[in-house]
Amino acid sequence: ELHNEVNKVKEAIASETKGAVKEQELVKANVRDEYSNREEVSEPKSKWLVALGSAIRGRIPEGKDNLVSLLPVGTEEAYSYQRATTFIVLMRNLVISISIFFVSAYLVTYVSMLSLLQKGAQQVTTLSSSVIPPELVEKEKLIGEINAITETGSMFLAQVPIWSVVLTELVLRTPDGITISTFSAPNFTDRFSLVGNARNRETLNNYKKTLQESAMLSEVELPLTNLDKEESVPFSISFRLKDPSAIYFSSSQAH
Repeated sequence: ELHNEVNKVKEAIASETKGAVKEQELVKANVRDEYSNREEVSEPKSKWLVALGSAIRGRIPEGKDNLVSLLPVGTEEAYSYQRATTFIVLMRNLVISISIFFVSAYLVTYVSMLSLLQKGAQQVTTLSSSVIPPELVEKEKLIGEINAITETGSMFLAQVPIWSVVLTELVLRTPDGITISTFSAPNFTDRFSLVGNARNRETLNNYKKTLQESAMLSEVELPLTNLDKEESVPFSISFRLKDPSAIYFSSSQAH
């Protein structure tokens, strides 16, 4: 672009002066004789010398300018200063942008959390202030009464002996040929008694052994009576329970 401008200037001067225009290197340029004595060129010289020096230094490639400059900052120093200034401005803008981003993110997060906390508090307040339906109160009262009745029934059953446990054991161990006519149990801690009739003496003895083998019964006694009879022998057997508490409801449930 500078070369084109120089050519345009040369053409304009050649057209005006009707003569040839000689081009010299800028570093070798000097003031023409016809202009050297003019006052605007010679007095003061600094006006055109500064402009001429700046123009000459502008043609020197970057990095090769080693001339002593009367300007405040040399070309190389100005270029370095400009680069440093540009870098500092860029870093400043980058730091400011990052700071603004994090501050904005923090504010958005804070506002979001505050909104969630407010909504949660409103929901808790709404639930706390809601009226419990009368039907629900009645049902809770009914459930409490049922639980109380169930607890009372459990306590009552825990003190009731299960007769069926003893009777089932006796029925399972009574063979054919043994007829029971009377069963008495004054107290679970006292002796039980069975009164009946045996088909013969051998059946009666076997019945006694069967009762003695029971894990529930103990102290089985068969008094020796009616020794003269071998058939249809009347008898009376007494025994105790090994663990009277085992036939109560609570113990049976535990087993």
